[in-house]
Amino acid sequence: MLFSRRQIIKALAATLGCSTIRVASAASGAAPAIPIDVLVVGCGVLGMCAVRELASAGYQVLGVERGTIGGGQTCHSHVYIHRGHIYETAPLIERLSDSDALWRPLIESGRIEIESRRSFFGFADAPAMQRRLEIWRKMKLPFSEATVPATLAHGVVKVGVWTPEATLNGGSLMRYLSRGLEARLTKVSGIDDIELVDGGSAGWRISSLSILTERGKVHVSPKMILFAGGAGNIHLARTVAEAQRDADPRLGSCQTLRMSHMLIISGSAASLPRVSGVFPDIGGLFIGVRDEGAQRVWLVSDDRSPRLRDEFDSGRLDARWWLPRVIDSLKKLSPQWFRSPNGLRWGTYEATKAEPSAKHWADRRDRIEDFGLQNAVFAWPTKLTLAPKVARELKERVSSRFPSSDRPIPPEFAAIRVQPRVAEELWRQTQLVSWSKFRKRYGLGA
Repeated sequence: MLFSRRQIIKALAATLGCSTIRVASAASGAAPAIPIDVLVVGCGVLGMCAVRELASAGYQVLGVERGTIGGGQTCHSHVYIHRGHIYETAPLIERLSDSDALWRPLIESGRIEIESRRSFFGFADAPAMQRRLEIWRKMKLPFSEATVPATLAHGVVKVGVWTPEATLNGGSLMRYLSRGLEARLTKVSGIDDIELVDGGSAGWRISSLSILTERGKVHVSPKMILFAGGAGNIHLARTVAEAQRDADPRLGSCQTLRMSHMLIISGSAASLPRVSGVFPDIGGLFIGVRDEGAQRVWLVSDDRSPRLRDEFDSGRLDARWWLPRVIDSLKKLSPQWFRSPNGLRWGTYEATKAEPSAKHWADRRDRIEDFGLQNAVFAWPTKLTLAPKVARELKERVSSRFPSSDRPIPPEFAAIRVQPRVAEELWRQTQLVSWSKFRKRYGLGA
């Protein structure tokens, strides 16, 4: 798919925050640039999986990140490794099931912190559960029988099953993925001085660009650029989606920016039960657990993540509209634990995320676009579980175009490199307060 020069310049400028984009002929005398194999833009879970895959294959790959490693969508989530049980769309379930096999060796290795190795799916009645089990049997998804945990015995959950879906610690995951790759990564203040070359019918090419850090800048000429950001690449996503809609109106805008919320509840292990699971017909609750010594934390979300008109649209969707239904669902789920919420600490955070709607998975299976540039590949923001699989597909895309060089990291890059910090899960950075203060802050009933 070829994009106009105007589309490319507008999207690159918004995504990378660059002020200078030059258009040159192939024969122009550009400033000298250091040749590199691959530049990965965005060091979340997908970007880091891609850097690791390419480095293992001998490519001279560099990763750049504006914020912290995994500080975008990755550490805002439960870090739940799906096998497809939550969804009803066959192509998405198949992809998630395939990706789970890539996670299993890491989960079983003991090299990262596992918060929970299985998930409880709880239902209010047997017919609702059977409807879900029919899908799982059809898609050959594993599950096992379960009795309702004693901690939920007095609530609306009457039946349930276990699924072998693990929840990981986000900070631990990102530390593992970045380990041994530090020399290839840098925190950037920007990317600038982009030079575009018109390749005619083959499309445009980014011939060179400058990587800016607080220690200086280096001008590089990448054979390939991989855009692997999440919500930070929404401008690229929208440009691709708009062009697809022009080419095929049935596709529409399949990439969306959404608002997600997380409720944090903290208490002693004795006062807060260990419940990690999904409750599709009980407000769509999704609960992850973190144990911190004698303390326990619940991370609670639900099935609502409304679309945003743009990245500045989040103000109208703060936690006040979201919390009442979640609190009501929790009281139904486990009434004995939430009759007296005063002994617990409460907090909430909001975060934007970019991902496709489930109904479009059949339209764009690999979620990778050439973006109309000869040497740039754009990976659509996607489910965290799919990151290893998409990273392998990105490596295959690179290897189909040129072999690895086994060249060392350029000393010019090492001279300006600033080590990016690995993010911790966002709930750790969220202030928790008493129930009375929390209730007053968000206008909740007693």
